Formats: sequence, structure tokens, C-alpha cells
Amino acid sequence: MRRSPHRIDPAGLTAAALGIATTLWLFHPGWMSVDSAVQYQQALTGRYDDIHPPLLAWLWRQTDRSWPGPGGLYLALTATAWLALALIATRLLPGWRGGLATLAIGWMPPVLLVAAHLWKDVALSAALLGASAAILAHRHSGHRAWVGPAAVFLAAAVAFRHNAWPAVLPLVAWLAWPRTPTGRWTAWRALAATGFAAGLALVPGAVNRALDASPRDAWSAVVLWDLGAVSIATGRVLIPPSVRAPDLSVADLEAGYVDWANPPLFAANKIRLGFHAPYSADDRRAVRDAWLAMLREHPGAYVAHRMRVTRHLLLGPPPDTPRELVYVPARILPPEATVALPTFDRPRDRAIVAAAERLRGTPLFAGATWLLLALLAGIAAWRARTTEPGRAALALAASSWAYAAPLAIATGSAEFRYLHWSVIAALLATLAAFTARRPPSRDNRGS
Repeated sequence: MRRSPHRIDPAGLTAAALGIATTLWLFHPGWMSVDSAVQYQQALTGRYDDIHPPLLAWLWRQTDRSWPGPGGLYLALTATAWLALALIATRLLPGWRGGLATLAIGWMPPVLLVAAHLWKDVALSAALLGASAAILAHRHSGHRAWVGPAAVFLAAAVAFRHNAWPAVLPLVAWLAWPRTPTGRWTAWRALAATGFAAGLALVPGAVNRALDASPRDAWSAVVLWDLGAVSIATGRVLIPPSVRAPDLSVADLEAGYVDWANPPLFAANKIRLGFHAPYSADDRRAVRDAWLAMLREHPGAYVAHRMRVTRHLLLGPPPDTPRELVYVPARILPPEATVALPTFDRPRDRAIVAAAERLRGTPLFAGATWLLLALLAGIAAWRARTTEPGRAALALAASSWAYAAPLAIATGSAEFRYLHWSVIAALLATLAAFTARRPPSRDNRGS
């Protein structure tokens, strides 16, 4: 019997319900770091800036009206992610096998531990899961009704994180790809896909304007960290005078620099970030000119610095670094909050933290593990690229890499949460590659 294209497989629905219940029991109302508290503060006040893309804070403001605190938003993100994951897994592998795959992916420690937090990274993963589920449903059923939800989820994804756009490009190509095995791209199809992708790049700015978000120079934290690292390597302060204290020395930079995160470099308040006071046009020009001059004059020192942070992302943070690079077992609230949140004194909280401490130094929390898995899934699916599972595997593997690769030059720390979508996409690509190499079952013939 052909399944309705609008329904989740009963096994998937059961798995999603179990996943939602388990996640809420373990973590509700969500773990909150300083970044989470800043976004909740903006949700409470209705005043936004673009240091953190404001869409998540705006959504938080909506849920807070009916469910004060983080619980409502956490439930929404958790339910979206699990339901989308179940829809994807059971379309690729119908029945109880798809239900088990849903739980295996959702309960994977690097997926579940990051999903404990109210972070924009978790919102991004939920949005990209939603987009992938809608795209897969569209491609299996041919129903254009799924294109709208896919577009909405893709737009939400690019609005949740500054660096999300590369991750959506393979999914846009997957959505636009001709559905027939021998289908060819036409000029109009390619033009439509390109136009849609370009339009998605404009979404964050449109959201910022719609929410009247104050512009800040969030990029300055990365650029000034680069300049600080190269200053230490060359023995000469390269940070422009207009954004630093007059007495800033190389010794000061050495005292604050670590190669796995940029906040310690700014802790002495001798370097002025655009976070706290917007830069003038002259400040922006001075910082950008200094960074470009550094690239021209000291490329080796810059590459060495970037290789160090990339190594930590790929191999996992060193064991002597703070656990906050992987997880933050806290519920930090802004001063404006009036809700009371549970403290970390329940037995299950202590058990979760103990397990996380044992696991965070293992390959499970090394980006290379998941990027290699995505690469192998893509290679395995290449021969089946004319099938829908094969195309799904290629798109998801490419999205995993496209999201992670720019971090080599764009990240300001080696926090594992930056790779959350890459991990999920790698696991889904592996599932799709596996099903692409299997003969079609009675459940998915003709779907």
C-alpha cells in the first residue's frame, strides 16, 4: 500500500514521541549559557541587536508570552527537530527500522548533548532538519505543497546564524534537482535555484530591519583575534590604535591569548570590540585595513593561527580546556527575568554531567569524525546519484562540509556546538547512502 505523502510513518511518530519525551525529561526547560541569557534578555525587552541574529530572540518573545521562561521555546525546538528527523528517517527506511534510526541519530551523544541548550546552533539544526524533511517529502511525493515549508525552514536557517548560508546551498540544489533519474537541468530551473539561493542571502538583513535590530560589528571579535595572534608571532602590535588602549603591548596579548577561543584576549578590556559600542566608519576601515595588511605581510603567521583553532575543531578541544567548549551545564538568566528555573541538583543532572565529562575528550566530539563520515557517505552514494536516497545522501554530505569548512577562517573559538548541524547531516547522509544501496522495499516502491 502506498503511504500518504503527508503523514509520518507510525513507527517514526512513535520514535519522535519517545525522543521528545526523553529530551524534555533530561533537559527541560533547557540549558542556558551567557549567549542564551543575552538572547533571552532581548526577548524580554523587545530590543534587538545583530550580534546574535535576532530571529531566535523574537521567537522566544512570542513563546514567553504564553509560557514565561525558556520552556516554551525549548519545547518548540525539540519537537520540530525530532518530528523532522523521524520524517526523514522513515522515508529513507520505512517501518520500525526507520524508527530505530530516528532514535539512534537523535540520541547520539554529540547530537543530544548540544540539543540540551537554548542556542542558535540548536535552532539552526531544527530548521535545517525541517527543510530536509520537507524537501525529501516533496521529492518522494511530487507534491508542490512541500516546497513552501522547505523554503520557510531554509529562510529561518539563514536567519538563525550568520554563517548558515553555505549549509543551505546543497539543500537548495537538492530541492531544485530534476526528479526523474535522467532529468536534466534547464536554464530556467538553474536560474530559479540561483535566484532563490541569492534571495536567502538577503533574509538576515531583512529580518534585522523588520525587527529594528541595532547594527553591531560582530565580525570584529574574529578579526581582532587574528590580529592579536599575528602580533604575538611577529613581536609587533598590529591592532589599530583607534580600537585599543595606548599601552597595549605584545606581552599583554601573550598573557590573554589562547588558541582555542578568543574571549580571553579581550578580558583585560584593552581592545575595544564592536559588541559594546558600535564602531565608527573610521574604526571599521582601520580594522579592515589592518587585517588585510596582516594577510599580505604575514600570511604564514595567520595560517598557523588558523590551523591551530581548526585542529581543535577537527580533533576536539584539548583535555585541559574548559568543558564549556562542548557543553554548559547552567541556566543563566538575565536581570530582567522573573522566572525561577530548576537548579542542577537532580540525580539525572549529575549523571548527565558525569557522562559528558567522560565522553567530551573522545572522537565523538571531534569534528573530523563526522566530516569523514559525511565524506564516506557521499562517496558511497555517488553511484546511486540518480536515485532519491543517493541524491539525499550527496546533498546532506555536502551540507555537512559546506557548513564546517568556512569555520577554518570565520570562527572565533573551537566550540563543538558550531558543528552540530555537520554531525546531524553526516549521520543522515550515512543513512541515505545505506538505503540508496539497498533494493527498494515494498513500502517505498513508487513513493
